[in-house]
Amino acid sequence: HLTDGWRTLALRDAATDVVAPPGDTSRLLVVQQNGVVSLLVDGVLQPRPFLDLRNVVVADGEKGLLSIAFAPDYATSGLFYVFYVALGPDALDPSGQRGDIRIVEYKVSADNPDVADPASARLVYKTSHSAGNHNGGWMAFGPDGDLYFSIGDNANGSNAQTLANPFGKILRIDP
Repeated sequence: HLTDGWRTLALRDAATDVVAPPGDTSRLLVVQQNGVVSLLVDGVLQPRPFLDLRNVVVADGEKGLLSIAFAPDYATSGLFYVFYVALGPDALDPSGQRGDIRIVEYKVSADNPDVADPASARLVYKTSHSAGNHNGGWMAFGPDGDLYFSIGDNANGSNAQTLANPFGKILRIDP
């Protein structure tokens, strides 16, 4: 029962991010650690998830589906990005390992704005991450149109001081 909008869902299902698509005042997406992105339309939880990644996300401890970011032109492009800790090798990354950090691009369904098109998945960024914690997980588009994201320090504080690795940094890419 969703009596208090997204707050009840967030408390019940380990929400890691809550985001609205740019310019959309009726939709709110709740990213859940277990790999599900739930959708609320005008405060009502929809029966079908916007996106379900439980088959590719490892969700324990500090791992899981950690954030979502909508492209600035989402209203026309339908593109959005998810940041998660991978369960292991799959069709997107056959050489991947359990614990890898991934940023994956998806597109909203052409037929239904309330669901993503799972077949549109495109791996944008990945890096190995051997620690079970300190995964990072924040993402947002900057005013320059680039995607900014943070990767945790891989449970080693000195990684943030070492420019030769991506750990403990805020990175920027043009997806």
